[in-house]
Amino acid sequence: MRTNGEFILLKDGKATCYADDYHTVRGRLREDFSKDASPEYCIVQVVAVAQRPTVPNINSIYETP
Repeated sequence: MRTNGEFILLKDGKATCYADDYHTVRGRLREDFSKDASPEYCIVQVVAVAQRPTVPNINSIYETP
């Protein structure tokens, strides 16, 4: 399961890098982009996770006490 706050680099919609810090993902983006600039790249951050398979128990960085 992914964790709240984790960063993910997407290359054409597919995850290529997971990291706890933005700088690691940004570095990977620069490496990948220098090799191939044609795909669409996107950096996203996990802001909520839901436990499965039961009724979703949502844990979100936006809903912390």
